[in-house]
Amino acid sequence: MKLVEAQEKDWKILLEWRNDNLTRKYSITSKNISEKEHKNWLREIINNKKRKLYIVVHKNIPIGTVRADYYDNETIISWTVSPSQRQKGYGKKMVKLLVKNLSGKITAIIKKENLASIAIAESAGLTFKYEKDNLLFYSINK
Repeated sequence: MKLVEAQEKDWKILLEWRNDNLTRKYSITSKNISEKEHKNWLREIINNKKRKLYIVVHKNIPIGTVRADYYDNETIISWTVSPSQRQKGYGKKMVKLLVKNLSGKITAIIKKENLASIAIAESAGLTFKYEKDNLLFYSINK
């Protein structure tokens, strides 16, 4: 399993994963994203030195994404497992791989009802810190 930096050419698969119904249900921003919005967002991410978006590849198959947004005192992480690769344990492995490559305070913000992501965060060593507006904040200091 490896992390490959996302490129503009990856827009289509990333948009497909992003607009999946279950992905949207558990995303903090749950609206359907247009192709134009998505391409602009992806271009912005790729050109921003304080954000890294990776496609996680396992046996030459893209299985999901992980993202790190770097701030002065912490890194906010997020992830999406490809709809076709869910319930195979990949989410836990993807996030553990990302966390292993980070240092300092690492935080994940998860919707309270997203039990799968809570389990993923906990398996990567993040612990529950607090709840605000139906969002759970999990973090670890490395």
